[in-house]
Amino acid sequence: MPAQLHDAAMDAAYDYVDQADVVRVISSYSLDNTHAQVVTATLATTSMTIDTGDYAKTDGAAGVGSRKLDMLAKNAVAVTVTATATHVALCKASDTTVRLVTTCTSQALTNGNTVNIPTWKHEFGIPT
Repeated sequence: MPAQLHDAAMDAAYDYVDQADVVRVISSYSLDNTHAQVVTATLATTSMTIDTGDYAKTDGAAGVGSRKLDMLAKNAVAVTVTATATHVALCKASDTTVRLVTTCTSQALTNGNTVNIPTWKHEFGIPT
């Protein structure tokens, strides 16, 4: 007998994520860091626009039964702190929540330069 988590249930989780309006490139992250800790680790910040093409929910790479949320690329984001970037965090400014964090290619960033954040995704696989 197959296992299934309905697309609507996975989309409900992504509805929480796609309300994030701030993207932060950060130098470190530990599980359950607070918003204040993420802000302290921020090297570069830009915005995401809620309810627009900045987010897209579709079937995941595993096909029907999986689900993913794609985040639009952000280019020429101003770097404000010199350090090594290790993560990207999606946050909501008004309620100071950290909605989703992912790793990124570790790279040294220099204050005064810019960084490009490529398109990236989070995916729920097929339940087993």
